[in-house]
Amino acid sequence: MAAFHLACDARNPEALAELRRRKRREGKAFAVMYRTLDDVRETCQVNDAERRLLAGTQRPIVLLKKHDDAKFAAGLADHLPELGLCCRIRRCSTCCLPRSADHSS
Repeated sequence: MAAFHLACDARNPEALAELRRRKRREGKAFAVMYRTLDDVRETCQVNDAERRLLAGTQRPIVLLKKHDDAKFAAGLADHLPELGLCCRIRRCSTCCLPRSADHSS
C-alpha cells in the first residue's frame, strides 16, 4: 500500500477540527471510511453502479447523495448534498488501529 490515511471519529466535531488543523485543510470536505456497505446505506443513497465500486477490490472514494435526515458532525461536508466515502480495505484498514478495551485477544 503506497498511501496512508489519517483518521478520526467523523461524528466528533472537535476531532474533525483537529484533523483539519493538522492537515491544513480548511473548508474542503473530508471523505469518510465506512466499515460495511450496510453502514453506508444508513446515511447515503447507493445505486447498483456505486455499490459495485464500493464493494470492488480497488475501494475508491465515491461521491454519494446524502439522505436528507443524515446527521454528520459540523465540519465534515457542510452544506454539500454529497459525501465522499469508501468502504474499508479489509485487513489494511484495521492493522494499525489500537484494540478496544473489550477485545482481549
